[in-house]
Amino acid sequence: MLKVTHFTFNAFQENTYIIYNDKKQCWIVDPGMYDTTETQRLLNYIKKEEFVPQAIINTHTHLDHIFGVHTLMTTFQIPFG
Repeated sequence: MLKVTHFTFNAFQENTYIIYNDKKQCWIVDPGMYDTTETQRLLNYIKKEEFVPQAIINTHTHLDHIFGVHTLMTTFQIPFG
């Protein structure tokens, strides 16, 4: 079963979602973290839950939905699609 949690980031109040399964695999949707505080909040949650990120998914490429893509790609060595 897939489960979903979300965070609200940046001045646009953009919603970032983490979809995860019982195997602790997760997919990060629309990573909108703008600053280090927001980025650390998401990374700390992933670490606390012991998730293993699989990929970054974007619903569309508006600026507020892609702020955190590069950081997640380099941190977890995961694809962006």
